[in-house]
Amino acid sequence: NGGTVVAVRVLALALIAIVLFSQLAAAGPHRARLASNVDRFVTNGTGVATVIVPGTDAQLDRIARRHGVAIGKRLNGAAVFTATREQLAALAADTDVATIANDDVVKASSMVTAEAVGADQVRAGLRGIGSMTGRLVGIALIDSGVAPHADLRGSVVACVDFVTRVSRCGDAFGHGTHLAGIITGKGGTKGIAPDAHLVSLRVLDGEGTGKTSDVIAAIDWAIKYRKLYALRIVNLSLGHAATTSAYDDPLALAVERAVRAGLVVV
Repeated sequence: NGGTVVAVRVLALALIAIVLFSQLAAAGPHRARLASNVDRFVTNGTGVATVIVPGTDAQLDRIARRHGVAIGKRLNGAAVFTATREQLAALAADTDVATIANDDVVKASSMVTAEAVGADQVRAGLRGIGSMTGRLVGIALIDSGVAPHADLRGSVVACVDFVTRVSRCGDAFGHGTHLAGIITGKGGTKGIAPDAHLVSLRVLDGEGTGKTSDVIAAIDWAIKYRKLYALRIVNLSLGHAATTSAYDDPLALAVERAVRAGLVVV
């Protein structure tokens, strides 16, 4: 009868509630997903660490106040915190914190040639298409900057410096200039796309190292100004060791934003 059906349904709901509560109890207290180097710091680190925590500006402000941590810089959907191991342990237990990644040091790297990627064949001309040299294609070169050079005449249309925050062209390390030559060189050794134009986004210092957060800021700059500079490509000949899942890695997530905005990330 109707009363029996209702009783059965109530009993079923009660059983579901019991199962859910038992699962929550078994799961234990909340702990954010930590990058492996952050986890090691929480266990036996000394001093302070700079980490990247995702969230809205309002959430991040509340988190910072709650745990007495300083916000070093703000990113798109995240912020850089400076914290002790005790503060990081507290952050990891905060239900508003889903993941914590280290603001890792990134280092320059490159190993490409025109022959290796087939650029020499593309420039020579493809059947039915003809020669392609990169004309009207903008490339965001995220590296150590670009120094003036005769082989790069007319290539660099803008320079933004995320290291010193003073936007000027220059390269204290040399890696970015080397890459600019590979990409748009007009000398005896022709670049891969000699008629393309570059926007230099400097994130590496004179030692060839930088911070992940500056790379993320540069990627988001390229996304924001992609139409102004006809940007189609982002070049990242740098990186850091993998310490967390790609689903949580702030740099990987920034690259995903760029891809969704229509940029090709190399």
